[in-house]
Amino acid sequence: YSYRVVGSATYNNVANSPWSVSPSFSWSHDPKGNAPSSIGGFVEDRMSLSLGVTARKGEGLSASINWVEQMGEITSNSRADMDYLSASVTYAF
Repeated sequence: YSYRVVGSATYNNVANSPWSVSPSFSWSHDPKGNAPSSIGGFVEDRMSLSLGVTARKGEGLSASINWVEQMGEITSNSRADMDYLSASVTYAF
């Protein structure tokens, strides 16, 4: 079995500016059992935490940063050392 917890919020007009800020998080845990990758790829004791924030100005400009940490038993979880940080800036016109 496995479970996921996901959450986010949006704060409009931060500090009386045209920017909206949206923090987010995601937690996943596979406490018991394994499953093939075709149905989700559960690996016993695998855990993952993702934290991110996106800032938007109107409909055109946005910037985001996201951090992901893979956790769990290193001997059975091949993703345990695949932590990463990503960032992006987009402009739509």
